[in-house]
Amino acid sequence: MSEPRCWLDEDGEHFWWWHECDAELDAWRLEVGFKREHMLPLGPDGWTLVQKDPLTIAPSILCGICKTHGFWRDGKWVKA
Repeated sequence: MSEPRCWLDEDGEHFWWWHECDAELDAWRLEVGFKREHMLPLGPDGWTLVQKDPLTIAPSILCGICKTHGFWRDGKWVKA
């Protein structure tokens, strides 16, 4: 499985988090290795951009589907 990736959106209000998701997507099918992107908000109602370079986001990030959980710190994914 590939390591998750994270990058800032051009609007400065969101960041994208990508990971391979092995979760069941519906009642009849399991997609192994499905690549899932999440666009997450920055600011008072979302995550905090601690620093741009190397990219650090707080608090932790959790996929609500497959439960992948970790932190984006110093430009790297750190499992929780």
